[in-house]
Amino acid sequence: MFKSLCRAWPISRPVFDLPAFNKAIKQETKLSPIESIDPKLIDPKEFNHCDTLPMMAGKLCYLSFEAGKGRNNPRDHVGHLIAAQHGSVLEHSNIGFLLMTSRDISHEIVRHRIASYSQLSQRYVDYPEFLIPVELLDFLVFNDGLNLKRIDSTDTTMFTQYGSPLDIWHESMLNSAKAYTSIANKLQSLMTNEMTKTEARKFVNQTARSVLPNSTVTYIVMTTNIRSWRGICEKRCSKHAATGIRQLFNQVFDSLAVIAPACFQDYSKKDLPDGTFEISTPNRAI
Repeated sequence: MFKSLCRAWPISRPVFDLPAFNKAIKQETKLSPIESIDPKLIDPKEFNHCDTLPMMAGKLCYLSFEAGKGRNNPRDHVGHLIAAQHGSVLEHSNIGFLLMTSRDISHEIVRHRIASYSQLSQRYVDYPEFLIPVELLDFLVFNDGLNLKRIDSTDTTMFTQYGSPLDIWHESMLNSAKAYTSIANKLQSLMTNEMTKTEARKFVNQTARSVLPNSTVTYIVMTTNIRSWRGICEKRCSKHAATGIRQLFNQVFDSLAVIAPACFQDYSKKDLPDGTFEISTPNRAI
């Protein structure tokens, strides 16, 4: 019923058809884009679709496809484009994440544009779970000593002291869940046969969910391009961001830096006292 940390899983990334790109350019210009790439990078084990797509889009602008001309690897080429503030080429690579977080954090996330979102529906899913605010995790006690209150969790067995802020939060969540169930059961008993099962379920849930708090767990699939991901991470991994959303986007940033290393090569990380980190770059908001 209770979860203790937001989670982020990368689930999609682009596939760049380099042979098709090469065939079209060669047919029209007699140039061969493949010959302008370091041969080692064409090996399927080394080929990075996320980084190579912006590189080749950038090369197209100048038809710099001759062998040995210009920068012939994504790190050098994309790094140059980033430093030159040519961020538009990064928009060709879209990366998607599955995010598990709370409703209050999701309200912040969906403010970002440009991005595509698909979020869990509280009208169809009627089993509420709650995410412990990261600020309250300091009040966890990981043993079963005397005078400790147990918190049932999907992560691990958790305990806190009676009367702690986490204890107060926990009681509030239990009361919300109880009220949700009571309202749903009462409304269900009043339903008429005129409604289909699906219609009745939506009516009940859309009413009962009004008592659920900001800490209610939700899931979102979020997809956007690398240029947008850079700007989002710069804001959400800032030391000024809320702790919970920074903890979530620290995970997103670390995944992005592995998925598209050339596109995120200019960032540095600084550890913060709360166990999260902030990021910085000389090329903000390109």
